[in-house]
Amino acid sequence: AITAGGHSLLFDMTGVYERRFVDIEPAADTAGDKQTFSVAQWNTLNPKLCDGDAFPFSDVNHLGWKSRKILIRAELDRLQADFIGLEEVSRFQFFNKHLSKSNYNGIFLEKVSKLDGAALFYRADRWILEARADLSPLCEGMGQVALAGVFKRTVDEMASATAPHGVSVCVT
Repeated sequence: AITAGGHSLLFDMTGVYERRFVDIEPAADTAGDKQTFSVAQWNTLNPKLCDGDAFPFSDVNHLGWKSRKILIRAELDRLQADFIGLEEVSRFQFFNKHLSKSNYNGIFLEKVSKLDGAALFYRADRWILEARADLSPLCEGMGQVALAGVFKRTVDEMASATAPHGVSVCVT
């Protein structure tokens, strides 16, 4: 069962890829400091581009948006990353509404094709967006976008961290 929107849903997880995550150990000279942060990246697969022909090894039951949105929400909730980069986002407001309930703010950059774009979410209780940049010219001729954010820690987070207080994150 997966919990979504406060409701427990029965959902067949057969065929869903089980991921193993690896923690990267901080350098010995930073052990014990709180300058760590987590990043999750997810290609949400634009529903207009997502079919069995494009993904012949995927269970067709998992390709439809109705099924995938439940799984994606559950996975993002489980990860609780400081930063979440999403690709092929055709429903920014869906993700923004859901993630804002967990204290995330988000920024979005739409592709020229207007089919989808890139989104970058960050935990507002830990990070403040200082600047955003459209780095899409780096993807010229590829039909892609690149969205970057420059962040600094919140005052509460800076008080507990002993290392530099900023980070830059990019999603393409």
